[in-house]
Amino acid sequence: MGHPAPPAGSYPPPGSYAPPEGYQAPPAGSYPPPSGWPGNPGAWPAGPVPPQKPKVSRAALIVTIVAIVVVLACLGFGTAVFFALRHDDSLDRAEGGPGTSPTAGPAGRATDEPGSPNDTHDGAIADYIIDAPAGTHPWAGARADEALDLTGAAANFADPSDGKLVLERYHFKDGYARRWVDDHGNYITVRVLRFASPGDGDNFTNFYIDANQGTGWGDPQPVPGLDTAAGFVQPKPAKSGFQRSLAVGDAGDIVAVVLADQAPPASATVPDTQLVDEFDLL
Repeated sequence: MGHPAPPAGSYPPPGSYAPPEGYQAPPAGSYPPPSGWPGNPGAWPAGPVPPQKPKVSRAALIVTIVAIVVVLACLGFGTAVFFALRHDDSLDRAEGGPGTSPTAGPAGRATDEPGSPNDTHDGAIADYIIDAPAGTHPWAGARADEALDLTGAAANFADPSDGKLVLERYHFKDGYARRWVDDHGNYITVRVLRFASPGDGDNFTNFYIDANQGTGWGDPQPVPGLDTAAGFVQPKPAKSGFQRSLAVGDAGDIVAVVLADQAPPASATVPDTQLVDEFDLL
């Protein structure tokens, strides 16, 4: 059973009640519209707006990429090749042991007319390498004479691929190697490398010296009588028990390298003497 409806007119019309004493109506338009505050569409205040990602022009992007590639290429080439140089592993492959403890050879002598840094050398490269001295004998299990093309010369690097890059960078042409065991039991390797110009030969020599210095051989030492040469003595013997000393220098377009594997303690005089003889020929 429902409630009876109130009689008509029993409720006061809207606005017929008096406002409470002291009440003031707010001014018209003081409430925000349903759509939100001015400049802020929506009912909630806007949060912080993330900054827009700056636009990079296509040209700037290309320049940046090229710069990065160049830097990485230089670092990769310089670092990988600089620490990849080694000298010769024929002694490790050779059969037979060393002779008695070596005696230091004669002191290096100055040449009257050493090869000029501006010289170029034509003809067969084998004509520009010294002969094995009297009283020496061949290595057992190693080639006494070896013509060096790009592949053969690059084999004297820890990574032959890097070796090819280095040799091609300095415009390598050809080379030759000669090996013997001297009368003191020292294992000697003489290697001559010919490049396209005297400048290339000088640059390769500088690279070779820097590479040895950077791989723990210590500071380069002068070779008596040769201004364009330097020598090194390996700080410690190798696993084979030998200690290596070497001398390297350039006479124009030809770079000569002499390696001497000796029973310790190694002497720098042994390769120095052979390098001076080589410069006499050049």
